[in-house]
Amino acid sequence: MGCQRARHGEPGAARRMHVGSTLPEPSHPKRSWCVMPAEKVGGLCATGTLLTLRSFRRCNTSACRPRSGRLGGMSDVDVEQIAALLRERNGIDAKLAAIIQRPMTAGHLGEWIVAQVFGIALETSAVAAAVDGRFTSGPLRGRTVNAKWYLKREGLLDVTVRKKPDYYLVLTGPASPAASSRGGTRPWCIESVYLFDAEQLLAELRARGVRIGVASSVRATQWAAAEIYPGANNPLLPVSPEQAELLRLFALR
Repeated sequence: MGCQRARHGEPGAARRMHVGSTLPEPSHPKRSWCVMPAEKVGGLCATGTLLTLRSFRRCNTSACRPRSGRLGGMSDVDVEQIAALLRERNGIDAKLAAIIQRPMTAGHLGEWIVAQVFGIALETSAVAAAVDGRFTSGPLRGRTVNAKWYLKREGLLDVTVRKKPDYYLVLTGPASPAASSRGGTRPWCIESVYLFDAEQLLAELRARGVRIGVASSVRATQWAAAEIYPGANNPLLPVSPEQAELLRLFALR
């Protein structure tokens, strides 16, 4: 069995490319690269090299040899390591899900955390529109709340219009500008907590002409005014020493 050639820009070339193939480089638009169609996995290239999904081996024909590794620069060792790490993560997620009784996501775990720390009774349905639960004690007893957990505070907040909670209770990780995620991480942590009056926030956003939705732009001054932990800028929901101690458990160490 022989390899098929696909030149950069050739119609249909992208459809024939296989995960074990290498990509044509824009700086050499006329250069030919060896491309293995998916149906030929397990076959031999023109040089007699076995091409398999397992090893991601590529054709060694000199005209087809690329300068820059495999597709995406990933080796079989990288793939195996990623798969192993995901198995570990799945095991941890399963243990967390068993505790919170919901699938392990930032949304569900964030709701569980605020329920434990701030005495919130969560809605029976995990998909209740806008409202996640109600405060059961303190100055906001009986008021509805929508809980959020953002692993980074990037100045954006998911704000609803049709059905509003009384308050947004927002857990966040470290402050970070909304930028490319390349090379970065989003650790599971809590560095700050904010309480927004939903009606007041919506009025302020509309006055600024901000587009309301899943990524509404909230000013730094609004975040500062809403902070209840570690700063106590919003007096509507005081954080007790016991609650602060629980929140510190989720800090980066």
